[in-house]
Amino acid sequence: MLGVTSPPGIAHHLIAGWRADGEAWCVLAVLACLGIGYAFWAARIRRLERIWSPWRTASFLTGLGVVEVAIASPLASSARSLFSTRVVQLALLADVAPTLLALGSPIRLTLQAAPRRVRRFVARGASGHVARAITHPVLTLGVLAVSAYAYFLTPLYRLSMHHAPLLVAVEAEFLAAGCLFWWTAIGVDELPHHLSEPVKLLYLGVTIPPGAFLGIDILNTLRPLASGDTLADTHLGGAVLWGFADLYTLAALGLVYVRWMRDEDRRELMGGSPDVDLVDEAERIVAAAAAGLEQGGKRPETGATSP
Repeated sequence: MLGVTSPPGIAHHLIAGWRADGEAWCVLAVLACLGIGYAFWAARIRRLERIWSPWRTASFLTGLGVVEVAIASPLASSARSLFSTRVVQLALLADVAPTLLALGSPIRLTLQAAPRRVRRFVARGASGHVARAITHPVLTLGVLAVSAYAYFLTPLYRLSMHHAPLLVAVEAEFLAAGCLFWWTAIGVDELPHHLSEPVKLLYLGVTIPPGAFLGIDILNTLRPLASGDTLADTHLGGAVLWGFADLYTLAALGLVYVRWMRDEDRRELMGGSPDVDLVDEAERIVAAAAAGLEQGGKRPETGATSP
């Protein structure tokens, strides 16, 4: 039938549409190394007869897969010509992938399963001055919000569509900003600035208006943001951004709330013991690792063995 793409044509587009340039292969290599390392250390924990949730492993590996889809799939190719697809791509990089990676708790996994030298390096980094500065909740929230406004409402968007190195830098910055924010807002790994679950609910709630306002502003614009875009596609991108900002954050709020109630129930069952709190356990791991560093490499009290 005229105007309808045949299934073989769709399949060919889904396969042939994947990028095969140097950047795409470099990203794939990095993601593969991260995934293999994570899976190896998760398996090592199980060999040591410790508990490591397979959901964490699945979450982290899925997050890596989302990054690959955003960078190298036909979606990424389409994002270079369609504004609405560009919005979806950056949402995957700044929100979806970082959330899944944070839920995988790679820092905790490293502190429990990695070689001693790696554990020392990660423990020092997780408790150092640089980590304290770049993970401050106000900074992480501000960087993510400013990144979106600065990209879409300034000439940066138009410039990135014509300069490949700038486009790569923007994608990397959105991913980094998203990781810093979502590790603070929803992650289990302990960071220097710890937020309790109730505070995380408030923290996530604050993020809804900036994303919604940006989406509404783009939805109501009278001209495309770049010369190659159509006004209809620009409005579609604004609607996607608006709806995504609300729905995705609401889903994150629900996850944090369920986790908070679960931990409260565990405390009641254990007579109010804080040891069953996931966040407190993460604090204990980081503190033990840091103490081991200060004592000249003494083994942390987490029970992790060195190879």
